[in-house]
Amino acid sequence: TNVTYDRITYWVSKGRRLGLKAAFLTVGGDRFKAAEFEYGNTLRSPGGAFPFVSRMTIRDETGAGTVTRITFEEPRAETHPTAMFNINNVLR
Repeated sequence: TNVTYDRITYWVSKGRRLGLKAAFLTVGGDRFKAAEFEYGNTLRSPGGAFPFVSRMTIRDETGAGTVTRITFEEPRAETHPTAMFNINNVLR
């Protein structure tokens, strides 16, 4: 199986039920990358309004010191056919 990371450890807030941070590990169990999540957005859908990620900061843990910041703006709920999420439909 081809996977990007062998294992991901994910910290979730019990009270808010939101992901706080994640550690991405190699096959040997070493931390490869770490991510932190900020929640400044609100996603509105027929089911209600929910906190949504506004920024994800990913840090290289191998010593390179690189940092990637992904900013999410104006999230919106959309409906997609379930076939879109079937791995057998992905072109390689």
